[in-house]
Amino acid sequence: MTKEIPINNFLDELAKLAYGTDRQAFMKEGLCVRCSKPAVLFTDLVSQREYKITGFCQKCQDVIFAEPEDK
Repeated sequence: MTKEIPINNFLDELAKLAYGTDRQAFMKEGLCVRCSKPAVLFTDLVSQREYKITGFCQKCQDVIFAEPEDK
């Protein structure tokens, strides 16, 4: 299933503005758009799918989507 062109364009522009990276080029090379490291190992299928959307490796996903600690 592919995303609509406007959504891909938005995600590409967001990665460029936030991280200075070319989302599609990084993902073609298997790199993380946030940290530029290889994005090859994921803990589960949901994380693999998330990479196809955001371009974040597992480590960056863990940081970005971390649950706030209870106080």
